[in-house]
Amino acid sequence: MKITCVINSLANGGAERIMSILAGAWSERHEVSLLLFEQAFSFYRIDPRVRIVSLGASFRDKNLWGKLCELNRLRHALRLELEALQPEIVISFMDQANVLTLCSAPPQTRVIVSERSAPARSSLSEKGAILGQLLLYVRNFFYRQAHAVVVQTDGAQRYFIEHGISTTKVIPNPVVKPNEEPTDKTLPTPCIVSMGRLVALKRFDLLIDAFSTIAGKHPQWHLAILGEGPLHKKLHARACRYNLADRIHLLGASTHPHAVLRQAEIFALASDSEGFPGSLCEAMSTGRAVVSSNCDFGPSTIIRQGIDGLLVAPGDATAMAAALDQLISDPQLRAELGSAARSIVERFSLERVLELWEECFGGKNG
Repeated sequence: MKITCVINSLANGGAERIMSILAGAWSERHEVSLLLFEQAFSFYRIDPRVRIVSLGASFRDKNLWGKLCELNRLRHALRLELEALQPEIVISFMDQANVLTLCSAPPQTRVIVSERSAPARSSLSEKGAILGQLLLYVRNFFYRQAHAVVVQTDGAQRYFIEHGISTTKVIPNPVVKPNEEPTDKTLPTPCIVSMGRLVALKRFDLLIDAFSTIAGKHPQWHLAILGEGPLHKKLHARACRYNLADRIHLLGASTHPHAVLRQAEIFALASDSEGFPGSLCEAMSTGRAVVSSNCDFGPSTIIRQGIDGLLVAPGDATAMAAALDQLISDPQLRAELGSAARSIVERFSLERVLELWEECFGGKNG
């Protein structure tokens, strides 16, 4: 089968990582092409059997008219590539790429779009209250034209079904077995670690606040945050306000997350919203004790409360601090939760996920 995958880029990010894993796995059985809107650079290793095509889009430093012109050029370029490749299945990741792919695909093309975040709080909804809701309406309109809409959780599926999109399928992200790799970051010990893009949705500010309330009780412990993004300076300033700049470390992105996570005692996720957080899965696969906000929709699908991790109310720094304090104070609990967490590799194995995708390929629209 000829499969064409579409995504904005392969920069550092959860959706990009999953796309690289799936494209490589599909290339063992199918002819796979990967269309990137932006540059061909990849933060992740891509199987050499995957043909990569960059459409060379760039919206940087353009005014509104320039962006609209670039968007139209990109739509035309995507249409030409799909006509040339003639794939039997097109798989698009992330909402903006999904809408553009549905607009560009030749008639009768089977397009499967995959929503990678909590559907009511996607990147489209971040454009402002009124415009955001309008864009979500447009997204849902186009999603009804898709062969299937793939989401990672039952909660996300319910959202789309309630909005009239009956072709929604639940396929969780694969969790691969941790590999043995050299580390590119050295953590202070003992350490709580968190990972993700430094943006408001990830609530690293809340995590810093929570750590600050227990830092005096546990003076040997550190907090390390891995990732890049526009809030780096603000987060550093926040750590300085608590006089914790020597114990709260902003370490940038890592190309070897498993090796970094193995150095930590605890992994924490404080997000307001998630799809199916890859960093949480990676931490559990390495046997870390984890605590996460119970936000929509992914964490409660991944963590079994009190068995392989702890869930706390989203947006609650006090609850996050209490859970971190509990884990720091109880080494046996950390060990028990971490040991149970390793089963995530079997629960969401790549083999199982690939089977679900193959079923989705063969299903009939509607």
